[in-house]
Amino acid sequence: HGGPKIKNVVRKHPTAIGLATLRRDGFVSLTAGNEPGTLSTKPFNLPEGDLHLNVKGAKGQIVSTLCDADGKPLDQPGSNIHHGGGANLRIRWPHPIPPDLRGKPVRLQIELTNAELYSYWWE
Repeated sequence: HGGPKIKNVVRKHPTAIGLATLRRDGFVSLTAGNEPGTLSTKPFNLPEGDLHLNVKGAKGQIVSTLCDADGKPLDQPGSNIHHGGGANLRIRWPHPIPPDLRGKPVRLQIELTNAELYSYWWE
């Protein structure tokens, strides 16, 4: 670029066009190392569908737990995912979520060890 008010710049390398790609929702993550880190959401009405995570953690562990609106874990045991991850990881709970819990206020608690959480959603 140059012009009457801007000095002409001489470049060492020729210009080129490049393409950068990012994983889905891959701009920012919550990252936990060897020490576990926990994320607790605000209360929300539990939607229909399954929980999906965008998580990176080939050697990590992710534990997801449904809690009541006050943050107390429900009788539903957590879902452990060891040595896994992906941009669309569907969480499989050990037991089905009771139908009467749908539409009620809950919190989601996610504990990470050696993993990065980019996003979560219900689908």
